[in-house]
Amino acid sequence: VYSPRWQGKVKTISVNAMRQKNVTSIALLRDPKERLTSAWKSKVACDEADWNTDTFERQNVVDNLLLLANRSQGENCMHLEDFLGVLHDIHEAGNDWMLNWHFLPQQFGCLYHLAPHEWTVASTINDPKVASSLSVALGGPADVSMPYAHSTGRRTVDVSEKARRLLDYVTQEEYAVLGHHLASSESHKTEPPPVPGHAFWVP
Repeated sequence: VYSPRWQGKVKTISVNAMRQKNVTSIALLRDPKERLTSAWKSKVACDEADWNTDTFERQNVVDNLLLLANRSQGENCMHLEDFLGVLHDIHEAGNDWMLNWHFLPQQFGCLYHLAPHEWTVASTINDPKVASSLSVALGGPADVSMPYAHSTGRRTVDVSEKARRLLDYVTQEEYAVLGHHLASSESHKTEPPPVPGHAFWVP
């Protein structure tokens, strides 16, 4: 928001102001299971060479997860099933709202004050309406697409049956909130692109 690259076209405004019709608001959503798997690879995985894991930050992230799960310290990385088990305990303890933004359920983030249907566009980044709405709101063309500029490794993730059950558990509320906004781009139920010149806000 504060980068000069926005050229003053993006503003920080109140939640009530975001509900005005002359404001274009965009919430970028991610599939909860894909998001957690990606966050695990990026922040806590043990096989850092395979996943481009951030080893500089990893210890602090792991310590915080164990603290929220009411588990003893001592680990410096986590395999996927262990990570999901810790998340399970965090959810069971009611501490999921305290997770850092890499793991925080999306209903506790930018959707906490505004439900998905209250945004001009609330969708995944592969939905063409996201790039189009952003571009038009900034005075650009509607026929644009988002660039791809991040990767957490190319190896296939092996997910055990236990890990699948844990993933189901820790993401069930998130899926309930996001609903059809996670559907394929062909079936997104978003509004038409905004009118050029509208005030614009994105979290």
